[in-house]
Amino acid sequence: MEPGELEADPAAAASALAFAALQAVEQALPEYRSSALAWLGRTEEAEAEARRAYQTEQRRRWYRHGADAVAAATKAADATRERTAQ
Repeated sequence: MEPGELEADPAAAASALAFAALQAVEQALPEYRSSALAWLGRTEEAEAEARRAYQTEQRRRWYRHGADAVAAATKAADATRERTAQ
């Protein structure tokens, strides 16, 4: 919109500003959500759930101490932490 149009039509100006605000919020949302989930993933509850998932994975019959087993347990803990955060 041209500056003159904004002054001539206050409703159009309000609509343009609202649309610009919506665009700004939509652009910021992914980063905000990512930050919020990272923060929530570090809460005591999420860490406790992750520890339980790790220990559960270690108790599986096939579990053998080694890099692959630790990687599987770590993956389970990370997935649980993410689900808890969400």
